Amino acid sequence: MKKDIVQLVIAFFTLVFGGAAEELAPKTLGVGLPVLLSAAVYFARRRTPLVGMLFAVAAGAAEDALSGLPYALSVSYFAAVAGLMRGFKLSVGFAVPAYCLYQVWLWIWLGQSLVGGVFLRMLMALPVGVAVLAATHAALYWIDRKAAVDEK
Repeated sequence: MKKDIVQLVIAFFTLVFGGAAEELAPKTLGVGLPVLLSAAVYFARRRTPLVGMLFAVAAGAAEDALSGLPYALSVSYFAAVAGLMRGFKLSVGFAVPAYCLYQVWLWIWLGQSLVGGVFLRMLMALPVGVAVLAATHAALYWIDRKAAVDEK
């Protein structure tokens, strides 16, 4: 029970601080920091399937709300990425192109309303996605260790 409460608190603060980081950080060519997507990948890999999927849905909903995107646009993508990561037991390396493919996903549904072209956004999203994925995973792993989430 105590472990579940600790995980819930970590998830809540990850949503709050991840959303704040995405909104407050400057965007380059329309590409921001994918903190919530990176956190969804982390939770999909390190938590139970239910917790991972619930966090992915919550992170996608937060992304939609903060970015003014249509309802469930990010929710569906985040849930699909989390499901693939968990279902196929993929390592974090397979999540590297996730942010680039998210730009394509946005372009498919939003079309010309995106800032910058889709290829320029994909080119910019790769190094940003790799850096944020690594930083988010390192920070959340450190928090999990300090909170003794994996302890019995």
